[in-house]
Amino acid sequence: MESAFSLVPRKPAAASGLEKPSSSGRWAKSKRLQSTNSSPKAALSGAVGRHGTPTDGVHGRSSLCLAQAGRTRREEITTGLRASQEGTADAAARPEKRNAAKTKAADDAKAFIVVVGSERDSVPFRLCCEALAEGCVQAYVHLFDLAHRDPVCVDTLSRKFFSVPDDRLAWVQQQLSAVEVLRRQSEFEHVLSHCQQLANYFEGEGDYAEAAWHYETALHQMRESLDHTLEQRAREAYATFQERQGHLGEAAVLYEAMYRLAVALRDEATLQAASRCLVRVHQALGDAVKFSNPAAAARHYTKAAEAAERIKNGLDEGAAYSALGDVSEARGDLPLALKYQRSYRTVAQQNDLKPQECHATLRVADLEERLGLKLEASTTLQEALQLAKELGAPRQLCIATMQLGEAYRIRDQEDQALQCFEESFAAAMEAGDQELIDTVRIAMGFARGDYYLTHAYGGEGYLHLVYTDIRAQLAWMSGGTL
Repeated sequence: MESAFSLVPRKPAAASGLEKPSSSGRWAKSKRLQSTNSSPKAALSGAVGRHGTPTDGVHGRSSLCLAQAGRTRREEITTGLRASQEGTADAAARPEKRNAAKTKAADDAKAFIVVVGSERDSVPFRLCCEALAEGCVQAYVHLFDLAHRDPVCVDTLSRKFFSVPDDRLAWVQQQLSAVEVLRRQSEFEHVLSHCQQLANYFEGEGDYAEAAWHYETALHQMRESLDHTLEQRAREAYATFQERQGHLGEAAVLYEAMYRLAVALRDEATLQAASRCLVRVHQALGDAVKFSNPAAAARHYTKAAEAAERIKNGLDEGAAYSALGDVSEARGDLPLALKYQRSYRTVAQQNDLKPQECHATLRVADLEERLGLKLEASTTLQEALQLAKELGAPRQLCIATMQLGEAYRIRDQEDQALQCFEESFAAAMEAGDQELIDTVRIAMGFARGDYYLTHAYGGEGYLHLVYTDIRAQLAWMSGGTL
């Protein structure tokens, strides 16, 4: 037995993967050899006899299998060593690459930025360097933007463009640097002054966007100051600027904030000023949209009336109620329009505003007439006529007498109607308003026609004259007498 097995080279079982002798003297095949020699012939070639004697061909075949297994194992070991060496080399190369990148970044940071050509000798470059030298980084950034931006079109029709000239750029740099330095020193009143000077300059040049930026910057910095007086001043200046530019919505928002802060601080003077501004802005906003959007106009007029009532401004409050009545009438809500016009009349009476009271009385009478309130309309028109005579205002007198004449005419009171129209025509001639004269002339013509139709020719009427008296008809046609 020993001579038979002495031909097999001894290797560690873990490395060679060959048979290992068992305690019973039999040989057990390893898992690796079982997977390799899966065919029946290979299994028989590696088998051992019953009494421990190997079968035929065991010497040649066993040597071949052992050689192949050893060669396969050596290849695996070589491949693993190569892979580990490459991984080690890559790991060693990565820090070298990172070090190279860090070295390049450090070199780039140490490299000086060289400015050549006309830029180095230009006024903007020198001013920007001065701002940086003073430690004013924000001033430097904004000045750089102003110096290098494209010219701004300030007039589309004339194609006028604006860019800050070099002489004014120096002044702008001084103002911007002063704003930044004074802000650090908490000199916020001077900060506000410098910001307003910058805003006024750019607004005067037509660069409204830049001016708005300075107004907004001033408001932001005054908020940081916690000085509410300066904050209100900055907000009012910004709102006034927006109002001048026609941005009434933005102005209204700023005035509302101004009013709320004044209420919180119990600042009566600022509250009055903010309310007056709100009346003006909301009245203008309502006038702008009263034909296109009556509902929005009504909201603006309501806010105007509330603001005017707060400050006890009867004139503006009455105007707001009158506008609300006109808008409600345009929307077809005549009862609501009558309510607002009556409020207008009441406010005018309380504040002793005779012209406004006369106008409101005429509007109330017209709406009462259209709503079928005949008795109330006649009484109101008589009051309006009396007010017009007291004022000596020919236009109001003309309108009052014309409306009263229309009321008499509807009720078939031709004599009173004709008398009122004659008074109205005389007042229109005194007022000198050609449009009003033409309106009254037409109304008076219809009134006279109705009167003569029933009262001409001795009370028998015009038709009887035509049928019976040709001479009287010719006299009327030639001389205008009946």
